[in-house]
Amino acid sequence: MSETTPTLLTSRVGEQLETVLAKPEPMCLLIVTVESEVEITSLVETRLRGNLRTYDRLWRIDEVSHAVMLRTLADANTLDSKLHHLFSFLTLPYPVDGSEITVRIRLGGAVRLPQDTASSLMERVGQALQTADETGCVGPVLL
Repeated sequence: MSETTPTLLTSRVGEQLETVLAKPEPMCLLIVTVESEVEITSLVETRLRGNLRTYDRLWRIDEVSHAVMLRTLADANTLDSKLHHLFSFLTLPYPVDGSEITVRIRLGGAVRLPQDTASSLMERVGQALQTADETGCVGPVLL
């Protein structure tokens, strides 16, 4: 499991996730981690926020990680496409002080299942993120 997972579950984000899971609406959860300087992470966050719909949620977990809740997204194929799109978009070079900086991004996501709790959903997201850690990019969508 990713080191990020316990941080998320013990935070305000975990509480908000439990509230959302109390409603029977389709959704996916993903974690985005950035391996770069903190100033670049804020640029990544801005780019990520610009790629989300107004009803999606974005939380900053720590200096390098974000959780994203994609509301109304309920199938693994669509989530997989979204993850790969985000990966391609977030890894484009960032202009900083007259030069271009590239970053290493890792993404892991899971589709909400009817029986999910915040803990079980985060466990699957953590597993996908662990795979992304090992492969250096996007983890598999886990059901």
